[in-house]
Amino acid sequence: MTYSNKTFSVLDLYYQFMNRKKITLSEIELKYDKDLRTIQRYIDMIEKFINHIESNQGVPKEKLTKIKFEKKESAYVLYSEHLSVDTAAVLSVLIQMKSLTPFIAPEAIQLFQYLSQRLNMHERLLINQMLNRFNKDTEKFPEDLVPIQDAIDKRHRLTMELDTSDESWTKKDKETLHRVQPVSIVYQYYHYYLIFHHKGEVKSCKIIDIITFKSYPSEIKEIEITRPIVLEVTDDYYRSFKETYSMGKERFCPVEGKRRFEVKMSREDAFFLCFRIPEKLKIVEPIEYVNLFKSDMQRILNQYE
Repeated sequence: MTYSNKTFSVLDLYYQFMNRKKITLSEIELKYDKDLRTIQRYIDMIEKFINHIESNQGVPKEKLTKIKFEKKESAYVLYSEHLSVDTAAVLSVLIQMKSLTPFIAPEAIQLFQYLSQRLNMHERLLINQMLNRFNKDTEKFPEDLVPIQDAIDKRHRLTMELDTSDESWTKKDKETLHRVQPVSIVYQYYHYYLIFHHKGEVKSCKIIDIITFKSYPSEIKEIEITRPIVLEVTDDYYRSFKETYSMGKERFCPVEGKRRFEVKMSREDAFFLCFRIPEKLKIVEPIEYVNLFKSDMQRILNQYE
């Protein structure tokens, strides 16, 4: 399709630059019924338009987007530091994800590919290479993540029917729990887990094991745990930890640079965190949990002797 109309030509050029950052002379000759002098004027208009938006957003003059003609490539090329920043941001997220899990959901792959549409070919290749380092997760993506997180934010209670065939806290294959107080959603053991409070205990379950649930408003009081777990957290990890997990009373900590808190999580979750980042977390109470964790670690060490 060729464009003879000025408006369509300018809009199409803008679209091509935003998606590929490069347009060759051969493409211009085939696609636009205009001479190169006119096309250059259109490109100058597009550059000024982009720069106007960038200036309003506080971008310094030396960092404004430029569209230059490169003789070696015989093409007009868009140079933008902002797109490079976008690439770094996407790669940063993928690298962090890779440190947590070797799996990625097909829906997440589609999202990252959508985010990289505006990047040039080289940048898209970097993103795709990083995506290829993951194994595609065959497990169905948990559709209940959003409504459950919404219930947590609104401080609602839940009634849940669970597939409990793999759970250690019950012998039933299915269990219906009433007046559940959801605390947080975490990603560990390569699954999404709901941490919740029920009948004086903190428990967890896989999101995918929730068969049905109903959310309803209810006055939520401060969680009271009969046997709280006390963790010792380093100061540099404290803020990140607090944003993810529900914390109770602060305890006196005799160690400089660390803080102690009662935490509202299951024993398994506490063990997992202390195993994964031992330099940041330490179980302090109850003492039987400390001894059990040490015993678990010793069994692991014994396998290598």
